[in-house]
Amino acid sequence: MKAAFEKIDGGTSPWDADYVFANSVYVVYERFVFSDEITNYPSICIVDRGTRIQHVGGGTRIHITKYEIRGFTFSDAVEQSGESLAADIEHVIEHSRRWSDPLTEYRLLTVRTDGGVLAPEGVCIVEMEKLKWVS
Repeated sequence: MKAAFEKIDGGTSPWDADYVFANSVYVVYERFVFSDEITNYPSICIVDRGTRIQHVGGGTRIHITKYEIRGFTFSDAVEQSGESLAADIEHVIEHSRRWSDPLTEYRLLTVRTDGGVLAPEGVCIVEMEKLKWVS
């Protein structure tokens, strides 16, 4: 998943030639990061919020993992920068069928920004879940 978010490079999307990323992500962390730890913007951190297992019968299970993707920006136009980074993250999730395992599905749950509270630093928070089919 980290490699997919690292594709946010300010260029054309590798999954949709009509989409151009508005941001060029500096670093993608696979752990929780506090805003005072960020020194280069924009940055993304992927936080695993836990996994539950759902039994669907016939020996098949679905492992459902919830993730929180936090995007950190630094701009005078803090609300717009947060929204544009959230749109880029959303684009990656929407095209997960092209970069993930065929037995894995990613679902976008919520998208929100801090509304400029920490200006000029901005935060967008995207919640998603990963469904992995296991027999």
